[in-house]
Amino acid sequence: MATIALVLSSAALAGMVYTDQYSHAARIEARGFDALNHELLACADDAALQTLSAADVEPVQQ
Repeated sequence: MATIALVLSSAALAGMVYTDQYSHAARIEARGFDALNHELLACADDAALQTLSAADVEPVQQ
């Protein structure tokens, strides 16, 4: 029974991979990951700039 289930699931997975829907979903996922990566890098750069500018400011003595 387990062998039959393994063969059927493997066939179903192979059939799904070779459809246009799978490649379309993979492209969309990659595009979304790329956009997220760019956004995270921009946030990291902004945080680094804020940290540097706060460290460069001398405290004002009155």
